Amino acid sequence: MEIERSNYIDCDAMPDDCDIVQIKHDGHFAYIVVKGGVMKHYSRSGRLVREKEVNVCDCVLLGEYMYGTERAKGGSCHGDVMLFDCLQMGCADYRQQPYHVRADACLVLAATNGSNLLYAPPMGIGLAASFWGKYVEDGTHEGLIYRRSTDTFPGDVYRHKAEFDVTLRVVGYT
Repeated sequence: MEIERSNYIDCDAMPDDCDIVQIKHDGHFAYIVVKGGVMKHYSRSGRLVREKEVNVCDCVLLGEYMYGTERAKGGSCHGDVMLFDCLQMGCADYRQQPYHVRADACLVLAATNGSNLLYAPPMGIGLAASFWGKYVEDGTHEGLIYRRSTDTFPGDVYRHKAEFDVTLRVVGYT
């Protein structure tokens, strides 16, 4: 299985030419293929992670599978998929559509499916600083994603992750 991904670029500040921001959830990358009522989640390496029957139209999606990570363990999103891109819906290939059109397709799928697909929509870049303070600095989210709403797939996606200094003390081991 060949896994399609955006061009991820790690950054430590907001890029100048991006116009939207999204919250980065603490999940595992998921390449999702729905065909004939069966949803298959693949990891970034192409390994099948999960398969289940769903009532969703045929589509190819990108998201974060909320399972086993810190936020997923303690939150109400355990087992859900946070969608962030739609590459295909039905017979329509969305790869050459601008990101804002693909994002709208994610919203439609999340609103109509009832199959653990959730969606956190992109917001205007002017909210980036308040998102960082409200969602990242408090430790509930991993970071922020910056994009250009006009980019076609794969496009550049900038990841700004929180960094924390941690001091550990080992008290014993077996």
